Amino acid sequence: MTSWHPVQLQLTTDLGRGGRWTSLRAAGREWLWTNPDPAIAAARVHVGPGDAFVDAGGGEECFPCLRAPHDHGLVWNRPWRRNGDLASVSAEGHHLTRVVQRPPQAADAALVVTYTVSADTGRDVLHATHLLLHLSEAAELHPGPHGPLVFLDPRPDAEIDALGGEQAWVRALGRGRRGAVCYLLPDCVTVTVTDGDDALRLTLDADPGVPLAFVVWRNLAGWPADAPYRSIGVEPALGKDVSLPPARPGDAMRVGPDAPVTWRLTLEALRRDGSGPTDGPPAC
Repeated sequence: MTSWHPVQLQLTTDLGRGGRWTSLRAAGREWLWTNPDPAIAAARVHVGPGDAFVDAGGGEECFPCLRAPHDHGLVWNRPWRRNGDLASVSAEGHHLTRVVQRPPQAADAALVVTYTVSADTGRDVLHATHLLLHLSEAAELHPGPHGPLVFLDPRPDAEIDALGGEQAWVRALGRGRRGAVCYLLPDCVTVTVTDGDDALRLTLDADPGVPLAFVVWRNLAGWPADAPYRSIGVEPALGKDVSLPPARPGDAMRVGPDAPVTWRLTLEALRRDGSGPTDGPPAC
């Protein structure tokens, strides 16, 4: 009989370099992908405010947007401050705080990351936890309920048809034709990534009316054109867009000095043992 059981997650971050996530380990497995090019890893160490994005891997905090008008936002290349368990950063009147905790009811297995955003003046903001995952071709994505997919790059119709339709294409996270596409799962609050005997579940939670989504970056050695490599991102998001202003009213979050917004990201790692059918993710 196949069963899944929780395993402890360990998260390491680097506040001096954008608050980035440098390791997410569970039962000996590293979930975060690292760019294998040593020159790129070395370049990431030296970025500062205003520098172009360096795709070194790991997890980057992208705020107040993911794409335009600031590629990967304004805070990924700034040093953060620590005050006890709270880490914070400010940029051009935008403010982001993060607290990482291990709730007692989680039996020391899960992690909860609590984010709060505000601004000096009323404005729309977005946020994405830009997690690049180290995954095999067998990796699958199992999202919870969501709205129609929003393609942020041209829709790969031929690949979707070849894999058996949109739902099958979404599930086949680690395999497909050479290409790169970013898409969004609007109103999705939980996804589970399975890869062999390991699973990683990400769950978002916020007050009613707070827009939430998951962004997926599926680069199967299709980008960049001059030196393509493979990288897959599963990115919990505040908002239902990646650029400001948003394409539709309400797809970003309005914040201000007296109107902060808080949301939570829960991360759970699981491992499968025993024998039996291997189809599908672990039950919630």
